Amino acid sequence: MATFLVQNKREIARWVESNFDFEFGQRVEQQQLASQNGIPIEFVSKDDFDGEVIHKPNFIVYYDEDVRNARYTLHVLIDSSTRGNASRRGIRFNDAEKIFSNTAKYGDYSNTGFDRGHLVPAGDFQCCQRFLEETFAMSNIAPFDSALNRHAWNDLEIHTRKIARRFGKIIVLTGPVFMGNYEIGKYNNVEVPSHFFKILAIPERKSNKITRISAFLLPNKAVYSFDKKAFAVSVDRIEELTNLDFFKNLPLDVENKLEGQIDVLN
Repeated sequence: MATFLVQNKREIARWVESNFDFEFGQRVEQQQLASQNGIPIEFVSKDDFDGEVIHKPNFIVYYDEDVRNARYTLHVLIDSSTRGNASRRGIRFNDAEKIFSNTAKYGDYSNTGFDRGHLVPAGDFQCCQRFLEETFAMSNIAPFDSALNRHAWNDLEIHTRKIARRFGKIIVLTGPVFMGNYEIGKYNNVEVPSHFFKILAIPERKSNKITRISAFLLPNKAVYSFDKKAFAVSVDRIEELTNLDFFKNLPLDVENKLEGQIDVLN
């Protein structure tokens, strides 16, 4: 009887996933929340570097061919998407994206000492196997210090999911900071970030306007534990380091307040 129930639950999950257009709903919500709060859907920055927008079913990548990295990713994380039985077992990184010629490839990371680290985490999409597998696209991957990726950064991802469960829905922005001059890859043209950031924006339930923002900045080196107070920064600081402009559609006084403060969401 127990085996039947488990199998039946799996069949129901497969049926729901195949018969309801989660992809459309996720994409619409991403775009609505982003545009409403001034997060650029089209690639925009203060320094006008060339970039491409890659729309995945469950997240958006803002990719820069010059550094062969995403400049940042955006996804809407809801409580229910963090729960489920999707598995990363046996999934391979996908470097066959036919987007443009200069996307980083799987082999660029081989024998470099760096992990192929996710910007949008696989663990944020335990709800659906397809969504989880989408996070293995190489456009969503960056060169992470292995200790950081497996310890402190993983702890930050777990913290992010806890925040999503607490508030029900959050907007997550993740990306690299380039303050060094180190590259990897077959032709040494994949730039290695000096730091990584993650911004958690809390939308008001009815209006979807951002009411609180929490941001973190971690160095791309061996960091074994995540201390939210030690790594918390303002959005202003991240914008200063990346030359990106987030939340520009908020009223100026609200933007200045939210982006200028440090909030660990206690």
